[in-house]
Amino acid sequence: PDPWQILLELPLIQGNKNMTAICRASQSQLFGICRLSKIALGTATLHTDWHRDGIAAKADGDIVKSERAFGKVTDALASFEIVQDDIRSNAPAEVVREMEEHLRKEQRRLSDRGEAERGRPRSWPDINARASENPVEHMLVELWVRFPPVLRVRRRELNAAHHIPGLMFFRNEATAKFIRWVLQKNDSDLAPKNMEKIRQRLGLIQVGDSKCMIWDFEITEAADGSSNLRPTFRLEK
Repeated sequence: PDPWQILLELPLIQGNKNMTAICRASQSQLFGICRLSKIALGTATLHTDWHRDGIAAKADGDIVKSERAFGKVTDALASFEIVQDDIRSNAPAEVVREMEEHLRKEQRRLSDRGEAERGRPRSWPDINARASENPVEHMLVELWVRFPPVLRVRRRELNAAHHIPGLMFFRNEATAKFIRWVLQKNDSDLAPKNMEKIRQRLGLIQVGDSKCMIWDFEITEAADGSSNLRPTFRLEK
């Protein structure tokens, strides 16, 4: 369900540009969650969404490109044990035979490459458990709308974080600065421009520079080793 779309269709929200911008930015978190789910399933990467590409190619009449894209999706989903069991239990016999033949070919292909282990049925992925593989992407999506009361990430503890607006209110420079602080890295990959590209590929939409954006912030260390964040706002003029 998408509660934000319900709000966006209300006359009260439609007549208020600021509220509309906030609801659209909040709604975009759902797009980010969907993208991370597809990445975990193997049906997409940060740069490519094969299911979406397949639909677009089919609409354009490019059958070859469409079948190639949907084939990527099928191959990824068919590698999961739960999907294989469901097909064997509920699908027509012809579909089951096609799947079994496909799995045998894939197993032979991987064995020839010395990667037979990859041909074994996989468990359904836990998206949160894979956060360490894509920490920046997961952090952006998780904290996009709001912060938890206490944020604990990689030995960092941020107090009263629930008083801080979500990252959708941060400008790119502030977002990059925050991610660098949490991950304790100062890599060029975490520069504002790169952070903007990652955000866009996840489908995350900012509220907008003119709408109470967090322009910058200061981190102060508490006596107990935890930290406090004091934001600097740019209020709408």
